[in-house]
Amino acid sequence: MTQENAQTQNGSTLDRAKNALSGTVDRTRGVVGEARERVQGVADKVNERLSEVDMNEKFQEVQEAARRRASQAKEVAQEQYAVRSEQLKDGYSKVQDNMHHVSDDLGSFVRQNPGRAVLLAAGAGFLIGLLFRGRRD
Repeated sequence: MTQENAQTQNGSTLDRAKNALSGTVDRTRGVVGEARERVQGVADKVNERLSEVDMNEKFQEVQEAARRRASQAKEVAQEQYAVRSEQLKDGYSKVQDNMHHVSDDLGSFVRQNPGRAVLLAAGAGFLIGLLFRGRRD
């Protein structure tokens, strides 16, 4: 073999090696690109799931806070009801006592002044009659 043949043979071997290497590089780039796309897709799905989990956790936190506030409001309402109920019972008791005193005083007045009591009752009846009679045209 001559030197030219050897160089030509070496050149063609070198060209084949370059072509093979170039094809391998291209295939590797394609595989790496596909892998990158798949990894990005998985990362996007993971981020979506994490976002959903975060939203569920936040919803549960808000729901629990609402429950606590509702419970507090219920307790305050029950306390206020108890206080107002007790005040109403005390007020009713005082009015009942006062009515007994008024009734006793009125009975005593009627027994001591029977004529006056009849005149007052007749006058009150007359005034009530005038009020309910209304105008006649």
